Amino acid sequence: MLTRDEFNEGCQEFISHAGRHARGWKWETHRPTAIVVNQDLGCLHNEPIDRTLFFDQAPDGRLRAGSDVNGGTVDEHEDEAGLPPVAAPDHADHGPHERIKYQASVVYSDTYGVPQLLFQAYKPDGTHLDLQELVATDIFYRLDAPAVYPRILIGQPAERPAHQQPDQHEPAVRLPILTRTIHPLDNLPYWGLHPCNTQAALKDILDNNHPRPAQHHHPRLVIECFFALVSSLIRV
Repeated sequence: MLTRDEFNEGCQEFISHAGRHARGWKWETHRPTAIVVNQDLGCLHNEPIDRTLFFDQAPDGRLRAGSDVNGGTVDEHEDEAGLPPVAAPDHADHGPHERIKYQASVVYSDTYGVPQLLFQAYKPDGTHLDLQELVATDIFYRLDAPAVYPRILIGQPAERPAHQQPDQHEPAVRLPILTRTIHPLDNLPYWGLHPCNTQAALKDILDNNHPRPAQHHHPRLVIECFFALVSSLIRV
């Protein structure tokens, strides 16, 4: 969908033209590496911002991050594709919580030729959140009926409830679940949306919004579409 040069061009034009929608984002350049040579490397980067980690009250009286619907603990080292659905924390009751930092980056996936959102979430002492804590934050938007149709980033039921069947104009492909990965430029661990289905999701949206779908969309349009798609799931 995008070459690295097109990704670079699209990201920099996005910052220049998106106004308030690009607030906080900046373009960072990196030197070529031993793996990627003779190319201008760079990524979109956002400075750390405040987010909130919400807690449930455990039976023993101690505070713990929100649990899954089965009451178990999710191992962050499990295959994310097999993770059980996770119930969204009830943010409306303003219960016990802790301020955390959220920092995001949009990088280029050489394998899939698409943008990829990576992010870190950590506590004031620098401790990074595990998956169980991560889903108990306000980083993700809640769904209207989490008990019936769980958060799509973590898991999906076999089928939707009848009243939530998609219409013919809704994109058939959704972004996949979270994965743990290494930032390709700074070599630090990040959470990310795996890019395997990103191209199909972007193509569905771009083609549905253009009467004559183009064989190749302008790089800035692809980046804008990517942000619109990701922003419907994560508070970027």
